[in-house]
Amino acid sequence: MLTIHQQLIKISRTVRCRGRTTHPYERAFIMGFFLVFSSKILLAQDTSWKRNMDEGTKFREQRQYDKAEKAYLIAVAEAKRLGPENQATAESLTALATFYRDMGRYSEAEPLYRRVVSIQKRVFGPEHPAVAVSLNNWALLSRLQSRLSEAESMYRQAIAIEERILGPDHLELATGLNNLASVYQDEHRDSDAESLYRRALDIKEKALGADHLDVAAILNNLASLYSSQRNFERAEPLYRQSLAIREKTLGENHPMTATVLHNLGSLCQKQHRYEEAESLYLQALAIRERTLGPNHPYVGETLRAYASLLRETRRKSEAKAMNTRAEKILASNPGIKMSMQTIDVRDLIRKSLTEGK
Repeated sequence: MLTIHQQLIKISRTVRCRGRTTHPYERAFIMGFFLVFSSKILLAQDTSWKRNMDEGTKFREQRQYDKAEKAYLIAVAEAKRLGPENQATAESLTALATFYRDMGRYSEAEPLYRRVVSIQKRVFGPEHPAVAVSLNNWALLSRLQSRLSEAESMYRQAIAIEERILGPDHLELATGLNNLASVYQDEHRDSDAESLYRRALDIKEKALGADHLDVAAILNNLASLYSSQRNFERAEPLYRQSLAIREKTLGENHPMTATVLHNLGSLCQKQHRYEEAESLYLQALAIRERTLGPNHPYVGETLRAYASLLRETRRKSEAKAMNTRAEKILASNPGIKMSMQTIDVRDLIRKSLTEGK
């Protein structure tokens, strides 16, 4: 006799086969329904899975990383008891992989992301939006390891799925375009990067409005591209627009606000506007220390940038002190790389499957 989970997989595969004659949007909705429905049935059998997932997130936010890892590992074990191929297993593995990725434990993260993609392809087929989301996550891991050709390939696969199944104006497609643009920027393919940033920005603005945080993120990214080209006249207005959105939406003392202040400081430094740059760095530093703690890698990043400004302005003893502190912080977080630029897609699996409900 088939278990409930096995029956749901069989039904979903039948729908996938028959779905060849259905509209892509209808097929995506049907498949999303079965994924969510199966998850709810499975998780009703064991609430400890959700408790451990929530605890993992809580401990991460509290920077209790050993406890966070333990909670995620327990959640993975609980999910496996519900069946080897289910949404609980995919979500647990994704959470654990993302934890490892953000902690710089890349070799442990990669096989987990690969397994998530494999599970989702087997259960729902290679054209499901959940596959695209997981490819995005895996691609970010490759990008952080400077394996740009791999990242580009996976982002392209994700974009192809999103555009075919979700349509050319979907928000998740815009996220994928933004992420691929970041790879092009890393590869110094500036024209390609600009084109994708502009397309992603257009989709986000039309769907969410000009004052949305997603819009602010892409404005920041596009500004960083122009800044890297020393096209400061185009970069600065975009940074300031991004800053205004974040200050209005999140407040003046939020870490995401500090990110734009840091980036503006860098832009002013490149133009030798040292007084403005110093003020912006100090604002960013104060916010980050207050909200993230004095030993967070983002604090180290701003300290390092500020130290470079102090060196340029011939304040060598101050620069040395700042740089020593920065390197100490960053050395204690060797694998954690900055995610100040791209939109992270770690939490989009549920969204991609349920927003059509």
